[in-house]
Amino acid sequence: MKRGIITITGDGLVDIPDVPVWMTLQEIADLFGVFCLDIRRKMRTVYKEGVLTEKETKQEVKVDVRTSLEVYSLEFVVSISFRVGSGRSRIFRKYMVGLMERNNIVTCLFIQQRPEKTCKDN
Repeated sequence: MKRGIITITGDGLVDIPDVPVWMTLQEIADLFGVFCLDIRRKMRTVYKEGVLTEKETKQEVKVDVRTSLEVYSLEFVVSISFRVGSGRSRIFRKYMVGLMERNNIVTCLFIQQRPEKTCKDN
């Protein structure tokens, strides 16, 4: 399985690869500039509250015959970003919200809450 890893450059630019994003806890911690323990605590909360389930956001990827990695989906990374208060997580959140706005996703979500209009009516 080819997997992508999100990075933030020293200039604060977010790079999301064109392949599906699946990251280890260490990679997520590095992305947000926090310790793995912080991510693990947030992870427990996300799963405990039922925001996401392990079944839909966690996979085991074989590295070789003896080694495998637990990796987490983009949806999980986004969810965790809203629970971490680091500067790098803020950069990532702003990037994701900006991406949604540029793709008119925010407008569509708002309009769908008003039954008299649809996104196509816009």
